Amino acid sequence: MLKAATRFVSLILGAATLTAVMALTAPAGAQEIGTRAFSNHPLVLHNGPHQSDEEIGQVPGGIQVRVDRCTNLWCHIRAGRHQSGWVFLYSLSFGQGPNSWAWTGIYYH
Repeated sequence: MLKAATRFVSLILGAATLTAVMALTAPAGAQEIGTRAFSNHPLVLHNGPHQSDEEIGQVPGGIQVRVDRCTNLWCHIRAGRHQSGWVFLYSLSFGQGPNSWAWTGIYYH
C-alpha cells in the first residue's frame, strides 16, 4: 500500500512539474511563430496592406522581425513584443541578415 501511495505522489508531482515547465516556456515558443526576416532599413508600419493605409508605428533598420503573411507585395510583420503592422515586401530580407540593395524606395501598388 505504501509503494502505491509513493507512486501516486510521484506521478502527481511529475505532472505538476511538467505543467509548470510548459507554462513557463509557452510564451517564448509563441513568439517564434512566423517566418524570420530582417528590416533592410527603418520601416513605417501600416494598419493595412497599402501605402495609403494609416501609419501606426516604425521599426528600426537592420533588426530581425517575424512575417505572419504576405499579400499583394505587402507583409504583415511583428517586431519585438508590441509592434506589428504591414510593410512593403521589398523592404524585408529573408536571408541571413539585412540586405538594403533590394529596396528601391518605391512602393508598387
